[in-house]
Amino acid sequence: MNLIARHLQKIILTISVLVLGTFSLPSLAQMSIEITGVGQSLYPIAVMRFKDENRLPTNITDIIRQDLARSGHFKNTENGNAVESDEGTPNYKSWAARGADALVVGSVTQSGSNQFEVSYKLFDIRKSQSLGGLNLTSSADNLRAVAHKIADDIVMKLLGERGIS
Repeated sequence: MNLIARHLQKIILTISVLVLGTFSLPSLAQMSIEITGVGQSLYPIAVMRFKDENRLPTNITDIIRQDLARSGHFKNTENGNAVESDEGTPNYKSWAARGADALVVGSVTQSGSNQFEVSYKLFDIRKSQSLGGLNLTSSADNLRAVAHKIADDIVMKLLGERGIS
């Protein structure tokens, strides 16, 4: 009986070592994660600071940039305060080298005591062509809505979809 008990102890010990050894070995499996979707295919766009925007009570360039970013379709390649003229034609090769597929430029002029004219132009850098723009007149308290309208127009012209605001 003593012999059987010893033999049983050896079997239990062997099984215990095998089980514990299996769980304590490092895993050799590899995990591969592939990211696809929105983050991979954002449309690079340069939204330049609007000329004379500092005269406004509302910063329309930032509103446009935020609207486009929130849409989930765009990545702004210009986050600074540089101003690009909305007159003439941009240097398409220079903007392509900076990673932009589209360029937004604009300006603001005061047309009355509380009235502003906001204009913008959109350029397709890949095709080296103008996609038009808008000229909007607004009171100071409606400038945020003007910025949303411009962002919506950009989305429509580049993606063919209704805007986001």
